[in-house]
Amino acid sequence: MNLKTEDLRNIYLRYISTKPGNRDISCPSLQEIVRAIRYPAKKTRKIMNHVSDCPDCLPLFLFLKQIIQAEESFLISLKDIYSSETKRPNRQKILPLRLPLLKFAPYMAIIMFISLLLVTSVKYFNFLKDKAIRSPAPALSLVLVQDEISREPCPYYLRWNPLPEAKSYLIEIFDDSLLCLWHQTSEENTLTFPAYICEKVKSGQRLIVYFEAREEEGKICLSWLGELSSLEIISGQKERKGHLR
Repeated sequence: MNLKTEDLRNIYLRYISTKPGNRDISCPSLQEIVRAIRYPAKKTRKIMNHVSDCPDCLPLFLFLKQIIQAEESFLISLKDIYSSETKRPNRQKILPLRLPLLKFAPYMAIIMFISLLLVTSVKYFNFLKDKAIRSPAPALSLVLVQDEISREPCPYYLRWNPLPEAKSYLIEIFDDSLLCLWHQTSEENTLTFPAYICEKVKSGQRLIVYFEAREEEGKICLSWLGELSSLEIISGQKERKGHLR
């Protein structure tokens, strides 16, 4: 996976830049989050529970997870290359003792570059969280509507106030393990859930919602990440607007 500076910028704009800058003092450190991603175990379960509940740690966790997965994919490819090299006949007899070590120098340099890019990106994103260089975001009113007399298989849908600069909207639904269950785009200010998502809503399963508004050229003008249970549920028969809690 070839991560470019523009890719990291898009990840930052999508998951990190719109989150508040004040982190809770009890939040785990960057090293603890990385350790929980690399080595999941019972000892790291407490950190994972905190990440799922914390609106500041969750976007950073998603960002780091993508970087680490890219690094692991690269290491797997490197292992395959090494295996093919060692199968060549009389390879060790031809090369001096030091040359087999030198052939790994380019790969080691790439690994060091990825690690340096990861640390630099996190520091750069923390710097951009300064409110003085961020433009104010428009107000968002997002509610979950339940149409009790609807004949459709799913009576639930999301509704939000139209944003002047937005030309399209993206909705993504995740479970508590951060697995994407469903995503859909819309040019209107409403979006109906599929039947299997409605069943999870009815059963009270914990779901995470990602809302994104985009301008005509694809630029993100507003995004929001939170639990579906935090949204106000209103009846489809009432003509009143909801709000975020």
